[in-house]
Amino acid sequence: MRSTLPFLSLLFFFFATTGFSAGSPVQMLVPGFTVKELPIKLSNVNNLRFAPNGTLTTLGYDGRIHLLQDTDGDGLEDTLKVFWDIPTLRVPVGMAWTKQGLYVSSHKKVSLLRDTDGDGKADVEEVIASGWPPTDANTQGVDATAVTVDGEGNVYFALLVADYANAYRLKEGVARYDIASPRGTIQKWSPKTKKVETIATGLRVPYTLAFNRLGDLFVTDQEGETWMPNGNPVDELNHILPGRNYGFPPPHPKHLPNLISEAPVIGFGPQHQSTCGFIFNERLTADSPAVRLGFSPARKAFGPAWWEGDAIVAGESRGKIWRARLVKTPSGYVGKQTLIASLGMLTTDVAVSPQGDLYVSCHSGPPDWGTGPQGAGKIFKISYRDPAAPQPVALWSESALEVRVAFDHPLPASAVQDLVGREIEFGEFARAADRLEVLKPPYQVVKF
Repeated sequence: MRSTLPFLSLLFFFFATTGFSAGSPVQMLVPGFTVKELPIKLSNVNNLRFAPNGTLTTLGYDGRIHLLQDTDGDGLEDTLKVFWDIPTLRVPVGMAWTKQGLYVSSHKKVSLLRDTDGDGKADVEEVIASGWPPTDANTQGVDATAVTVDGEGNVYFALLVADYANAYRLKEGVARYDIASPRGTIQKWSPKTKKVETIATGLRVPYTLAFNRLGDLFVTDQEGETWMPNGNPVDELNHILPGRNYGFPPPHPKHLPNLISEAPVIGFGPQHQSTCGFIFNERLTADSPAVRLGFSPARKAFGPAWWEGDAIVAGESRGKIWRARLVKTPSGYVGKQTLIASLGMLTTDVAVSPQGDLYVSCHSGPPDWGTGPQGAGKIFKISYRDPAAPQPVALWSESALEVRVAFDHPLPASAVQDLVGREIEFGEFARAADRLEVLKPPYQVVKF
């Protein structure tokens, strides 16, 4: 459908053109931001974290870990220092800083990397958890994924499901899926007992775990099983509660009857977005638990003040960054996502710096895992530079033919005049920045 309605034109064209930079892989869809690429050469990076001292840390798909520094004072990290290059980590997909060192999840294990001689480079690997059964499917080594730590030092990590493409593990018509298996779960390791226990089940490809300021645990899960007639085609952000199931595989009258599972707080569609890294956009001070416990440096929040507390979520396969507003109610969390950036690369993780800038890691190549461990990756720095730029804060249907948008600052008269009469595409199946999609059509059609 096409329309020349001023308010719809105002909304979508304003989003699409503000922050647009021709030739850049990162296109901001909200105003007031700048994007710069870090002048470094790295292989594909799976995770970004800021160390307790404020140093940007990268976890490479190839198992190498680097510390990045800005040596010329221009605000962009330009040099690399190796933190770990011993070839013991295969497909590491999660890391978490603590005072004890850096926890890393990888193929068949979760490890604590420690710098025992104080030279800024880890020299000891202590495996804290291992021994779970292998996957059925060929996952290219992806195994233990997300990892994070709570205020008592307990380590939470996630394990890939046994078979992401054959959820019930069907063989000759018989289902071999075992809900008691550690595969497709969130695990908790206690430093006091040295034991591992299952916290939650029903995950497919959990990628990042994080606690918010209230101490509630969340995970991104790549659940978009587009090939299952009864499957959920969208990826998820889930609030993890002990003992709950999160729906993969979904209930089935024969293979998995009587299953009760939790709905996601947010579903990312229309299908297979591959939700990956995420972070809670929270301002941290010296008194914040994460800072006192050595998990994070003190930092400012990213973006406008009213974005604080939102989750910033990366979508790998389709190159997306969302801002997700979460509200806790007596019945649980509810949430709503807003797309803030579209990228022409595979977007794996996000991290907020002490200065309140958003760092984004990207893989090169086609979905899902692009050019692999040896491919060339990129890191971008997104900064909020113009707080006076009008931000859309609400929109509503005034009538069947009119949509109104409210901004937090007055729009320049010239901008409004320039937008009047422009054509846009809209409708049930139109989404923001569809023209920037990297997959057309995206994956297979969902079957019902």
